[in-house]
Amino acid sequence: LVDGDGGGREGTVRRLLDNGKYEVHLDGDGKFVETEMALKQHMPAGIWRYMPGQELVVFHGDAWLDVRVRKPESKGNRHLLEELSAPGSSPARAGHRFVFDLNTFNHSPLWLNSDAWLQEQCRWDWCVLASSL
Repeated sequence: LVDGDGGGREGTVRRLLDNGKYEVHLDGDGKFVETEMALKQHMPAGIWRYMPGQELVVFHGDAWLDVRVRKPESKGNRHLLEELSAPGSSPARAGHRFVFDLNTFNHSPLWLNSDAWLQEQCRWDWCVLASSL
């Protein structure tokens, strides 16, 4: 959906209401909103569906987390996720479950876990530093 400032949000249409408006669940919000679907106000977006067991990296709060899909909801982009253990995070967080709206910008399949990514970043930083000497 496009807002009045020209920005946008991804969401899932839940149903058409009797008043001609649509009930939409905006990603990241726990509630539904009513909206009209004017021609220039919306465009199709991806539906993100992953099978249980798929490992992802998601941006949640202010950090990237390594997670495993426990269960996708029956409609839309919401998934029940479980945190994996990661360097620098509390061991108590491993296994923590939460419901999360996946969208185009906040997740990716987990190709490198956080530990491997940090090692590569440090190696890159060292190469940049060494080349500047």
